[in-house]
Amino acid sequence: MEATFLLHLEFQSSNDTNMIFRVAEYHGLLFKKFKLPIRHFVVYLGERPSTMISELQPNQIFTKFEIINLCTINSDKLLSSQIPEELYPNYKKKLKKFCVYQKQKSGCQ
Repeated sequence: MEATFLLHLEFQSSNDTNMIFRVAEYHGLLFKKFKLPIRHFVVYLGERPSTMISELQPNQIFTKFEIINLCTINSDKLLSSQIPEELYPNYKKKLKKFCVYQKQKSGCQ
């Protein structure tokens, strides 16, 4: 465990199906401001047992974004193309990887 971290305590009196996403939002805002590891705890005060989800699935976690550098794309081709996303380098490779990851067969080639 880190020696220095932020402690986030949230007191909740009822089950909230969006609690996990609210904590994720707080995580992003706190990390942006303080640049420190964060430990989150929800203290549940409800009368009924908690049914809140306390862990995100891997496909729900934001870990990166891709950069599209417009300087590397031919502007004439981009403006005249019926399928402009095909001008993005590695478009088909990335789409196939995404489809395999999502395990979708319909609509992905």
